[in-house]
Amino acid sequence: MSFLVLLLMVFASMTAFGTVLELTPMEPYQSGPAIREGLLNSDFRLGFEKEIGRFVSVPLHYEVADSLQTQIYTFTLKPFDPKLPSMMFFSGGPGQNSHGQGALSRALPGWNVIFFDQRGTGFSKPDTFLILKSRAYTSSETVARDADEVRKSYGIDKISVYGHSYGTVPATIYGNKFAKNTRAVVLEGVVSKGGRELWAAPFRLALLRKAWDEFSPELRAKVIEVSKNPDLPKTWFHDVARSLMYEDNFETALRTFLEQALSDDEPLIYLSRYSDQSFYYNDSFLFGAFTFGHIACRELGMTDEGSTWEFVFNDGEFTPVQNHLRAGLCGALGWMTEQTQPYNSKLYPLRVPVTYFQGHTDGATTAPGALEHFQETARGSAQLYLARRGGHSPMNRLFPESPGGERLRDAAIQVFEAGLRGQMILKNNWITFVNDNTEMREWRQYIKIVPAGLFAPPLRYGRQLIPSPEPLQ
Repeated sequence: MSFLVLLLMVFASMTAFGTVLELTPMEPYQSGPAIREGLLNSDFRLGFEKEIGRFVSVPLHYEVADSLQTQIYTFTLKPFDPKLPSMMFFSGGPGQNSHGQGALSRALPGWNVIFFDQRGTGFSKPDTFLILKSRAYTSSETVARDADEVRKSYGIDKISVYGHSYGTVPATIYGNKFAKNTRAVVLEGVVSKGGRELWAAPFRLALLRKAWDEFSPELRAKVIEVSKNPDLPKTWFHDVARSLMYEDNFETALRTFLEQALSDDEPLIYLSRYSDQSFYYNDSFLFGAFTFGHIACRELGMTDEGSTWEFVFNDGEFTPVQNHLRAGLCGALGWMTEQTQPYNSKLYPLRVPVTYFQGHTDGATTAPGALEHFQETARGSAQLYLARRGGHSPMNRLFPESPGGERLRDAAIQVFEAGLRGQMILKNNWITFVNDNTEMREWRQYIKIVPAGLFAPPLRYGRQLIPSPEPLQ
């Protein structure tokens, strides 16, 4: 999930904390094309007017001969040029649409940057609500197949794919299923497999305990005192910390936030919002709640009772609480544990070149998962860039233009473009440059080279990893 989704989670607050939540469709329900037409004729059209968009008809059910069709919205932010190489962006969530990514398009003037709303999100909502809530409507493999129909609609032979957060799941599947049409795969904020380790994330909890141990005695005392307030959600500390782990330098960000928030006479207004989960239950153009529910329950392990991201904090220890999303989403959509098909990237090995960008302190998709994907799923040449103080978007965050940051931005784009081209960088001056010019020190690169045409076994193969991965702490 991007920072946009984080902001919506925190500030939308569509229902009060503590309210019994129910999965809610848009009222009245509208298909994607109808939503787009309405927005283009409203005061909110700014931004959408700049999209060079169209709808692509794809099978509603790929496994059914002569299936009904559904519409997938795709767009570019500049005219498509068949002479340029092309890349396709897979957005996160699941449930997030692909709009608001102008910085990515501007960062790559020599590329066709293609966006599409995954089915059930944004302008790709189906004709009827009955289709949207059907368990057969969407899956990560379906998203990958839709993406290939989008590729065909542009007349592209070879394409590079870039997945962020959950988008790394369909991007991985795409690179596996459509290897002949894939130039390279770039993954950022990597999901290796579904299950309780994705949601409960022991590595995230270890990072939070470490941050707590480094708090001053005064700050720890304030946190403990505020936690006694009966009007504050018992999970507030973990909820705040997990949200801030989307950003770089989260330990500093968490400490600064708490020092400011807890000095206020009424801190509840700042803290309770982080525990509001209504965002996940309200289907809209901004977020596909039904898409989120179907994929989270079917593939990402949400039906597991242990798959909770809510923890009560007590003096350095975290105790899990009931998985509310399991009942509220999986139960409402009819998903039971025995019906699920948990995602595991090892089932989709990649022969094509893969480049990874991963934040060490990413609390949404933790670093051990990215390392596992790198070691076991990438069977061809691959390189992993690990930002020791990086959050959920350690590379993507460098793309927006900022005064004084042109040299760093240009250097980051060069490395990103090398990944899109499938080029492995053996002598990496960028690592030194970025470490010397940002607060996000200690970028590291791991790389393995496999001769073209070979399909290597997982773990140890090809050129020795440079440097050898160290245990993540």
